[in-house]
Amino acid sequence: MNFPFAINFDEFLKFSHKNLIEYLAKNKALVIDGVQDFDEFYKFLKTRVAVSMRPKHPASHKDYPELVHVSDNLYEGKLQKGLLTNGNLPLHFDGILNDIVESGIFLWCKKSADHGGAIRLIDVQRVYNDLPLKMKAAIETLEVTYDLSYQTLFRLYGLQLTGEGSKDLINTQEIYLQNFPLVRRSPFSGEKTLFFLFNLFHSFPLLPEYLPSEKLFEELKKCLLNSKYQRVLKLKNNQALIFDQIALMHGRDAFTGERVVVRGLFR
Repeated sequence: MNFPFAINFDEFLKFSHKNLIEYLAKNKALVIDGVQDFDEFYKFLKTRVAVSMRPKHPASHKDYPELVHVSDNLYEGKLQKGLLTNGNLPLHFDGILNDIVESGIFLWCKKSADHGGAIRLIDVQRVYNDLPLKMKAAIETLEVTYDLSYQTLFRLYGLQLTGEGSKDLINTQEIYLQNFPLVRRSPFSGEKTLFFLFNLFHSFPLLPEYLPSEKLFEELKKCLLNSKYQRVLKLKNNQALIFDQIALMHGRDAFTGERVVVRGLFR
């Protein structure tokens, strides 16, 4: 998987809404160099896309509560004031707990980590395109059930619970199951993608008898982890990344040292 070369911020400021959508439809991601002033970048971006207004929480940006401001190097694998950690973040799609999964993500890096912290992007649109025709036909209308309980999420992220209210969460044993379509379409390109969170997999409901669940799980997971679909990108200081998160599954490597990043979602 290849990214186009990064564009500079002045060039980005010439983008219309149509330019941005067409760029993401073709390339899935856009890297922007020289974003010195986040306020200028964010105010311009809001004239081009509909930024999701997220509820305020302890990790919210002080000026823009709808954004997450990851500005501490204090997490050390523990959950403190939000699901934030400097440990490895497994491959995922953001906003999976919401009624509508947002189409896009933007990140702005004020300070890159001293070591680690690279972003991993999996081209799930290309993964789907490369599936055998028989496999595509079998999964076209399938749903997949995920276990989205606190216990599962904390185990996945390797987190410990600390702080107020943690005892109640630790004692939460109930399983929260939710179904999602296995195949989606990118809102930018209209192309089909493999929307499969294998890390949170629980089951395939209504799976045809001729299609064993374990075999299907392993085949899809193997496809997603094939290195030819992956791109590793470590954001530099004053660099921004905008990408189609229905077409690109993402994760982040563990890091050491301070890393200051602002993240937002859009539709």
